[in-house]
Amino acid sequence: MDVPPNPTSDPVQSIFDKITGVLSAYGWTILFFVVVANLIWSHLYPKYKKWRERQENEERDAQYKKDPSLYIAREEAMAQARQRMQEKHEQLSREYEERMKEKERKKQEEKLAAMESLVHAVVTDLQDVVVLVVEDEVKDPCNCTIHLEGTEELLDGQVT
Repeated sequence: MDVPPNPTSDPVQSIFDKITGVLSAYGWTILFFVVVANLIWSHLYPKYKKWRERQENEERDAQYKKDPSLYIAREEAMAQARQRMQEKHEQLSREYEERMKEKERKKQEEKLAAMESLVHAVVTDLQDVVVLVVEDEVKDPCNCTIHLEGTEELLDGQVT
């Protein structure tokens, strides 16, 4: 007993059924032709591009022979474009050089600030030592008094 087709079937489902039917019947044949077409295209397309480029060059050369002012105008435009590119390059070079100089100046300022802070720290430490030294006496942290008599001989390398 055959089941009659459903008259209210989905049109998308019927299209899907038709496509899957064709692919199941002719799938390998379609795949073969697609692969062959791709190989032919990949082989012939570069040759076509070269041929088309040659045609365009020949047309351009023919126009230049008919009207040399086109060639002159093209060369002038190229020279102006080169000049603009050169000016842009020089400007970028100057800006880069200025940035490098600014960076070097900041680096020198940082070094100078570090040296000043180091000198300030040393001077502060020396001021603390000078405050501790009072008329040939040094007060150490334990509040002991040390007399500095004969320091001249110690400086000369002689111990008395």
